[in-house]
Amino acid sequence: MKRLRRFITDDRGSVAVMTAISLLAILVIAALAVDYGHWQDTIVKMQTAADAGATAGAARLLTVKEGDQGYQVEVNGISGTWSERSPPKIPYP
Repeated sequence: MKRLRRFITDDRGSVAVMTAISLLAILVIAALAVDYGHWQDTIVKMQTAADAGATAGAARLLTVKEGDQGYQVEVNGISGTWSERSPPKIPYP
């Protein structure tokens, strides 16, 4: 019983225990920060790839030719005209 009471009241080495616990908490926070940064980087790369795919698809479907009355616009086989003064006029089926 004396040993237990002496163990409970003795405060030698308590700084080492607190340092170990604090270091563990700091390492966990640092690991979460690294994971969050990687997650955000992956999201940006996926969004960039999706934007590039959408732009490439739109460019494949859109054909613009310069003519006498402005620009001849063709989207997926549907044609219309566009001049500098007016917005594109593309008839919809």
